[in-house]
Amino acid sequence: MHWRRFRISDIPTHDEDSFEKWLLARWREKDELLQHYQVQGRFTVDTDGKEPLVEPIETEVRPAVWFEWGQIFVPCALTTLLVNAVLGITSL
Repeated sequence: MHWRRFRISDIPTHDEDSFEKWLLARWREKDELLQHYQVQGRFTVDTDGKEPLVEPIETEVRPAVWFEWGQIFVPCALTTLLVNAVLGITSL
């Protein structure tokens, strides 16, 4: 995963054309970054010759135990089923 933050003041929200150009440039950066990742196997931060504000952290994201994904998604699924059941009962 690769995250990047932008200051709100750096985003040209005052003009639709400027914003569209800015957003298109971010999509192109994303595409270049993905191509670089496919070749190099890692993300690198291009700061246009400036010092990065924060050094990048590289790590793998994976579950600690095999059932960890269930701990995340099962409560959400059960809540959805419960809400659906309650709505079904109350609409009778």
